[in-house]
Amino acid sequence: AVICCIGKIDDASKAITMQIKKENSTLYLLGERKNELGGSEYYRLLGELGANVPKENFEEVTKQIYVLVEAAAAGLINAAHDISDGGMAVTIAEMCIGGRGEGQIGAIIDLSKIPAFKLRPDQKLFSQTGGFVIEVSDENQKKFLPLCQKYDLKPYEIGKTSSSPKIIIKNKYTNQYYKFTL
Repeated sequence: AVICCIGKIDDASKAITMQIKKENSTLYLLGERKNELGGSEYYRLLGELGANVPKENFEEVTKQIYVLVEAAAAGLINAAHDISDGGMAVTIAEMCIGGRGEGQIGAIIDLSKIPAFKLRPDQKLFSQTGGFVIEVSDENQKKFLPLCQKYDLKPYEIGKTSSSPKIIIKNKYTNQYYKFTL
């Protein structure tokens, strides 16, 4: 697991926080979702025992970190947050709410865009597999995507940010919608 990353930033105003900054930006997932819910809070709440704890892929994590560092330095991303305790669902909620609860920008997520077709929707949302969700403004798409290619990293476009302070999670394969108000 990624415990922490330490580095020096010369200009603190360029630091990337987890809070979503702009409506109508694209949200990307870095890192596939896997059936790795063993030890998850989600399974604990359901009274289930998960057998599959996350298995770290150091090569993949290295690519993700390099993309994040370069993209942040170039001003290509607005927000970024690691996927950890609670999985992608909690990550997105924390990004919308913001670090101090001042967030007012929501998100519309499409689970069918997450390439883990054998996983149930709840497994996609709460998988403990590492990775990141990042916000990229439309004007930065043409620079961000080649940066991912440079490191042979596949970013998955999973949704957009919204002016409405709600999180909407949809799955076109099942016609299910989940709505949460911030």
